[in-house]
Order: sequence, then C-alpha cells, then structure tokens
Amino acid sequence: MTDSQQESAANKPRSIQELWENIQLAWHLLRDNRVSPILRFGIPILVAAYVILPIDIIPDVIPGLGQLDDLAMLWVGLTFFLNKVPTEIKEEYRSGVRGDAGPSAVGPDVVDADFRVVND
Repeated sequence: MTDSQQESAANKPRSIQELWENIQLAWHLLRDNRVSPILRFGIPILVAAYVILPIDIIPDVIPGLGQLDDLAMLWVGLTFFLNKVPTEIKEEYRSGVRGDAGPSAVGPDVVDADFRVVND
C-alpha cells in the first residue's frame, strides 16, 4: 500500500465517534492559517453551493433519496479536505481532538516533574 492509500484509509471513519472526530478536526483545520486558502475556503464553498443550489444528481423531490446525495457530497468534501491537508498539521490537531497528550504537547527539552522546597 502506498503512503497516499494509507493516509486515505486513515481518514475514512470506521464509526460514528471517528466521524465526529473528523468533523471536529476539519473545523479546527478550517481556522488554521497554515492550511491553504483554496482548501479552507474553496471546498466548503463548493460543498455548500451543491447542497443549497437546486441542481442535484438525485432531485430533492424524491423523499429521502434526494437528501442522500447532499449527505454524500458533505462526506466527499470532508474526506477530500482531510486528504489534502498536510499530515503534520492534521496530527497536531488530531491528538487534541482525541484528548491525547501527544508528542507535540511538550517539547523534547521539557521535564514534567514534581518538586518540593527543603529549607536548610
């Protein structure tokens, strides 16, 4: 498996929890200035336009099916966005979204320890 295939497989949600984490990750990445403005503004605008505009692959007149293509477009937009954002930036936020204290939380020169003062 190539690196791009592994990264793509890592971005596919396997559960509702992972989908929610990906949504939170995308929200943080949309506000990060290190992410390309084309990604930050272009993809959300295109997805919103598809959902709002009346031109759809499956017409919204058909109950249920019409909304499925809108949901599919939201999922495709989210997946495409997460695949195009640099991995270093994603990993920085991913540990925060999961609540992990990842390696980016503290630098290599920091020692986390308790101390006490002893009076002579």
